Amino acid sequence: ISQYTNYIERNKVTVSQTRYIYKTNNILFESETVASVDDIVETSNHFKVVDYMLNNINKELKDGMMKYFYRILKERTMDCRKE
Repeated sequence: ISQYTNYIERNKVTVSQTRYIYKTNNILFESETVASVDDIVETSNHFKVVDYMLNNINKELKDGMMKYFYRILKERTMDCRKE
C-alpha cells in the first residue's frame, strides 16, 4: 500500500526505504538521496493507517473513515497545518 500511496502523493521515499523504516524504525539514506521530513513522516504514518484498517476490517467503509485514514496519514506533516 505504501509504495502506491507514496507514488500518488509524490513522496520521494523509495520502496526499499519504506521497508527499512517499517522493519527498523530507522531511516536509511542511499548516497545523495534527499527526502523531505514530510515524506518520511507520511511513510511512517502509512503503518498506522494499515494497523487501523486491520483493527477495523469488519466495519463498513464510509466517508468519515476515509477522511480519518487521510487525517492519520497527514498528522505531523506540513499539510495538517493547512486549513
